[in-house]
Amino acid sequence: MKLKLLVAFIITYQCLCAQNNSSNNSPNASLELQSIKQLEKRIQNQERQLRFFDQKLLMLKEQNSTENASLKSELKGNLELQAQNERAVNLALDEFSAKFEAQNKTMDGVQTTLNKQWRQQLILFGLLFIVLIIGVAVAVRISTKKALEKSRLSWEEFNAYVLSEKYKRNG
Repeated sequence: MKLKLLVAFIITYQCLCAQNNSSNNSPNASLELQSIKQLEKRIQNQERQLRFFDQKLLMLKEQNSTENASLKSELKGNLELQAQNERAVNLALDEFSAKFEAQNKTMDGVQTTLNKQWRQQLILFGLLFIVLIIGVAVAVRISTKKALEKSRLSWEEFNAYVLSEKYKRNG
């Protein structure tokens, strides 16, 4: 629009100058007429280039919009894939957490069982130690009784022998 207004202004200006110059110089008028024609050709060329660039701009806009649509669909696909991956990771983490908790419960059960067994073994060893001490005490007492009995019998035999010898000599 500006270009057309500029062309109209130039043509009007040239016409006014041509009328003034035609009255002054007729050879200058033909030169000015030629320059006007050259300017008109330039304007036509520029209009053609302008149309070409407008078409090119429209093509680039269409290409840009198709590329934007392609990028949007690709981005949407990537976001969906990322969401699926996040869900899969969350499920895996949930499963791991459940297995970890189950393993902790199992370990607690094993620890409790080991503690019970340890206590039972300590009680058993304590009882066996007490039985051993009682057994040793009983064995010592029995052997002491036997030794005292044997010693007493030997003493009595010795006393009987000594008394019988004394009576034999006194006798």
